[in-house]
Amino acid sequence: MAQSETSVVNPTYAEIIVVRHGETEWNVDGRIQGHLDVKLNDAGRQQATAVADRLSREPKISVVYSSDLKRALETAQIIASTCGGLEIITERDLRERHLGDLQGLVLSDAAKLSPEAYKAFLNHRADHEIPIRQLETFLILFLQGEDISKLSTLLRSAASSWSLFHRYVPKYYWALGGGESLNQLYERCTSSLERIGRKHEGERVVVVTHGGVIRTLYKRACPNVRSGGKILNTSVSIFHLSDGNTWTIKSRGDVSHLNGTGFLESGFGGDKTSEREGREHGAIGALDFVMGAR
Repeated sequence: MAQSETSVVNPTYAEIIVVRHGETEWNVDGRIQGHLDVKLNDAGRQQATAVADRLSREPKISVVYSSDLKRALETAQIIASTCGGLEIITERDLRERHLGDLQGLVLSDAAKLSPEAYKAFLNHRADHEIPIRQLETFLILFLQGEDISKLSTLLRSAASSWSLFHRYVPKYYWALGGGESLNQLYERCTSSLERIGRKHEGERVVVVTHGGVIRTLYKRACPNVRSGGKILNTSVSIFHLSDGNTWTIKSRGDVSHLNGTGFLESGFGGDKTSEREGREHGAIGALDFVMGAR
């Protein structure tokens, strides 16, 4: 659908429409994604189509920025196509928080399978990184889609077989590395949005990213306001950025376009706040996760 040619954006600021990616099977399973590259499921594609249709009826969008992970990029591609073939610019800095050893685990198993990483995940210190063991992370990647309980057996057999590890390192190297602290996440994703804001003053742009990133952007815009609440798949939040450094939230978490489209209703993300909210809303037991860490 062609977009309206009329733009109502004031030339002194950029209007940045931040969209969370659509649903994945790992969202449904309650499995932590982080930097692992999981594609949309059918429901996620329907959600992406719904938000794209909404945006196509709104004032003109100049460009679409996206995390380079599949679940965000596929959402961005659907938006760009529906809005008249917009350019997509991928930004690694828009990725979800790297969650170290927790990546690939079902959250309800994380405390048992990786207690050190889980403890770091819940830590109150924003400079506390989530630990990672690279061989274990590689094997989680190698086993995507299989029963994670096989991991311990394979670790024992693979520990003496580094040739297997080195054989596949080129393919999976992008996902290795240390888990991030909240400060590291804050620095990279807020810096990314500030660059986008400076470049596109007087324009409307779309940014497709992840729940943990969006919660961090809320914190940057409203540092004295608790950034709790759900961040649903394909929810829309609108930020106004002037001079890169002045942030205003125009709206947050809007999913009115999902009326008639199924979506996961509970909230969960890549920080201790949303983890607690997920438990309070029954997310962990019911496997109906919504947010972040994915």
